[in-house]
Parts: sequence; structure tokens; C-alpha cells
Amino acid sequence: MAARRMGADVTLIMGPTAIGTHGIATRINIETAEEMLAAVREQLPNADIIIMNAAVSDFAAEEILSSKMKKRETGDLSIKLKRTPDILSEIARSKRMGQVVVGFALEKGEGSEAYARAKLTEKNLDMIVLNDIAEEGAGFGYDTNKVTIFTRDGGVQWLPLLSKEACAVEILKHIARIT
Repeated sequence: MAARRMGADVTLIMGPTAIGTHGIATRINIETAEEMLAAVREQLPNADIIIMNAAVSDFAAEEILSSKMKKRETGDLSIKLKRTPDILSEIARSKRMGQVVVGFALEKGEGSEAYARAKLTEKNLDMIVLNDIAEEGAGFGYDTNKVTIFTRDGGVQWLPLLSKEACAVEILKHIARIT
């Protein structure tokens, strides 16, 4: 909600979660990767900045059952998976002049910076935020985070361990500098 407090009109496209928006952002609820892609496409023409900070699964079950499968009705099981859309790549490829697309990379340890830089280039992003969960106090289960910001022009900013709110503010300040 840091973006809203900084004066932005914010639309959140969110999967099933208990996280509330408390009326300070427009919220669009989705359940599948396909629904997320459709919602992002719909919002894209009106957005100046697109921040894709949570990835949907890379794969999903090909068949969804409408009811519980009973143990006694099955023998050995196999689940056939299908690839989900790469929403970040698709949006970055179709952005209009002047739009800024920001992605995130959740990685762990050695090679994470190289992976983030490669993702920045491969997905045609303007900026990527590396969240290295090998860092003490970073990632899930903490109220703090330590991220590195990479920009298309080769810029790098290593942020110290900060509260997640302060981290969000620093990321948004960096976005404002590249727009």
C-alpha cells in the first residue's frame, strides 16, 4: 500500500488470499493463471507502471476434478501438468511506449544475481527486484527484507535489511527515477 500512500492509483490483481486491501486499492480477484493474464491484459492500457511481484505457478493440473477423488476409486495416480502462461513476458512484450514493467526474482544463494540479470533481459523488463531468500531476515516469515534492484540500463542498487514497508518505499522511489 506504499504506492497508494505515495499518491498512485493502485489496482491489485490477486489470487485467493486473506490479505485485505482495506478499500485503499481497486482489487480484482482471480483464481487461475489464465484469469490473471486476462485481468492484467484488461488493465494494461490504463497503467503507467506494472509491478508483477508474485508469480503464479509455472505448471497447473491439466484436469481439475469437480469433486473429491476417493482412495478406493483409484489405483496408481498420475497427474498430467500443463504449462501456464508466462504473464510477465507477455505483458513486457506488449507494453506501450512509456510504460514501465517491473518484475521480481525470488532466488536462493549463489547465482541469484546472474539469474535476475538474465530474467531482466530475457523478459524485456525495465527493472527487476531480486529477493534472495538465502539472506538472513529476507523472504517469507519475516517482517524484513533485503533486496537488490537491477535496471535495464545496467544500474544496481543493493538495499540493506529493511522493514518490508521501507523496502517497498525504496523500490517505488527507484521506479520513479526510471520513469
